[in-house]
Amino acid sequence: MSAAGVSWNAPKGGMFAVVTLPFRADDAMLEYSASHFGVLWTPLHHFYAGNGGFHQIRLSYSVLTHRQIALGIERLAALIADRT
Repeated sequence: MSAAGVSWNAPKGGMFAVVTLPFRADDAMLEYSASHFGVLWTPLHHFYAGNGGFHQIRLSYSVLTHRQIALGIERLAALIADRT
């Protein structure tokens, strides 16, 4: 799935979704995301042995309510709008 330079997987189960962003998603961006938009995610580059994953994030949804997920998506959308 995709929208405006952003794409994501459509998990059929599990605990995480992966989102590809049009900007670098590293530790500095995570800090910016948390402090300015109140949304946390995991930079996917931590799961690569080389230089991959710098435009991908992992979102956890396993223990969240539908309302919490909606709020997180709103905050993530605000971050994306701010950076693009």
